[in-house]
Amino acid sequence: MKNKTRIGIALFSLLLFAWSCSENNTDKTTVEVIQSVNSVENAGIESSEDFYFFLPSPIQIAHILKKSGLIYEPGITNDPKKYDQYQTRISGLLNLGVYTGDLAYCIMNDRIVEGREYAAAIKKVSDLVDLSEVYNPEKSNTNIEAAVENRDSLINFIISTQENLNEYAENSNQASILLVTFTGAWIETIYLGSHSENKSPENVAETLTEQMGILKNLISGLKT
Repeated sequence: MKNKTRIGIALFSLLLFAWSCSENNTDKTTVEVIQSVNSVENAGIESSEDFYFFLPSPIQIAHILKKSGLIYEPGITNDPKKYDQYQTRISGLLNLGVYTGDLAYCIMNDRIVEGREYAAAIKKVSDLVDLSEVYNPEKSNTNIEAAVENRDSLINFIISTQENLNEYAENSNQASILLVTFTGAWIETIYLGSHSENKSPENVAETLTEQMGILKNLISGLKT
């Protein structure tokens, strides 16, 4: 019997909480995020027929890296103008994740202008991979025009579109969409974390090392 894969993008409530709290409470939120990620890293395969694990949002990983001392490095994100170069479905889905990771990186560093470009690029790539309904501008929560005003609206754009993608993947029985897009986002976020300047190299290195637990589960999910 084929294994069934169930995937969840975890901790949306913690993400919203992080932005509603004062700066004094952000460290506590980061600890909660790390603890939550660590708890699901140890979950592993629950049975021979069902594989459960949770994938944190790229912005949550970017948030943790930022708190570790990461400094914005211009010119190392993927060019949003290259959105039309990804013609195959697999490359399009991967880059949908890559652009999401880039958007998270911009948000965490208050690069709103650049964030707008990535929000628009994400919408264009979604059209190429037949996921227009996931990023449908007619839905108020995912309206590109409404998502580019400030950091909070860009955060809401990531959260809303990810929720839509989860729903679409579940309804269409295409869990692989979540895995492939998250793979692109995870790789890009880790790349940015390892290539950006940082205030505390040891802290950033430790944070990147912690992310390797996610990689292990991600590889297992892709094999499944």
